[in-house]
Amino acid sequence: MELGWGGYWAWDPVENASLLPWLMSTAFLHTCIIYTKTAKLPRANVLLISLTMISSFFATYIVRSGVIQSVHSFGVGGVGTPIIFFVLISSFIAIRISLLSNNQKSAELSGIDSKEGMLIITSWLLIALAALILLATLWPVFTTAWKELLLGQSIPKENSSIGVIGLNADFYNKTCLPLFAALMGILALCPWIHWKGGLYHTKNFTIVLAVLFISAIIFYISGYRIPSTVLGASAACAIFVSTGLLLYNSRLKNDVSKISSYAIHFGLALIAMGIAFSGPYKTEKEPLLGEGETASVNTFDVKLVKINEGALPDYVFIETVLEVKKNNTYIGTVRPQRRIYAKWGQMQFAEADTIASLGNEFYASLLSVTPQNKALLKLSSTPLVNWIWIGGTLMSLFPFVSALWLRKKIYATSSILS
Repeated sequence: MELGWGGYWAWDPVENASLLPWLMSTAFLHTCIIYTKTAKLPRANVLLISLTMISSFFATYIVRSGVIQSVHSFGVGGVGTPIIFFVLISSFIAIRISLLSNNQKSAELSGIDSKEGMLIITSWLLIALAALILLATLWPVFTTAWKELLLGQSIPKENSSIGVIGLNADFYNKTCLPLFAALMGILALCPWIHWKGGLYHTKNFTIVLAVLFISAIIFYISGYRIPSTVLGASAACAIFVSTGLLLYNSRLKNDVSKISSYAIHFGLALIAMGIAFSGPYKTEKEPLLGEGETASVNTFDVKLVKINEGALPDYVFIETVLEVKKNNTYIGTVRPQRRIYAKWGQMQFAEADTIASLGNEFYASLLSVTPQNKALLKLSSTPLVNWIWIGGTLMSLFPFVSALWLRKKIYATSSILS
């Protein structure tokens, strides 16, 4: 059941809270690679993995405390105060342990022109993103506290949103997307850099760098002028090529763990490509159509064939039958509905319908039907959105592939030794 039909990410406080542990744990994975290879950054690893756990509890605090208004949060309960105390105390302990731990084995770090340096920059960018998103998410709390300080009185919770300076999705897109795009650029080039500096395969590095610049020029000439889109999409293209060259490398053919890591990066590139285009270049209209009337959204022409009403055992519905053409060619029929379920009173739910595509995907949802039997529709054309789901599937699947292969390798080694 859908209350409505929106995008895949709205920078909602609860969504942001769920992103923080992912950013911190990903930063840890990259510093852990350095430690595995060189025994450097032991304190950073302890701190980052601790902050990963702590940020998970902080996400629970955002959801359960009512400190920030969100459509995804629960009502105010009694768990907010103990959770925030736990987060603060755990953060203090984690920082204290990291500072007091023995760091004698840690050697001097390599320069930024090395793979080690690239991994450190990657981790710092991830940490910076986490800090930026945390600050922006809590900004209404800070502004409310500042207003209370100026007024000298407490603002009632039911009025706490009055005068509060909130940060909308536009702020996050302008500040976070360039950093994510920079991460993608590093991801494309880092595999071809030596641990101690310099290139270990100049030809492949040159190919990947050329793809990065050429694809950026092609996207710009094609009319895509948003800098984060151009950089993110061109970096994704470079990652596709870089991953292909790495898999072609004979040294990786028997290393399932490395193959899995590059497949995960390939999935991330698919997500980056999908985000680069599906967000800023989504086209949306809300036409009011009668039977036989037509509306256009991007390259899609949509004709309202008829409006149906019906009932099933658990709900009643009203639906529109829409005939969809793309570039004057029929591609399918969609039937978006509005439903009222028997156990949910008079609350209405939207059931969106879509025509799937790896290019521009068409979405339709029914907003309402007027007494004159006209349908108010929400029609969307979203480019490359399915690349996000495909990339996410790869990123979720291949860690298990790697773990199973490592488990099998350990068992094989144990059998030989025994």
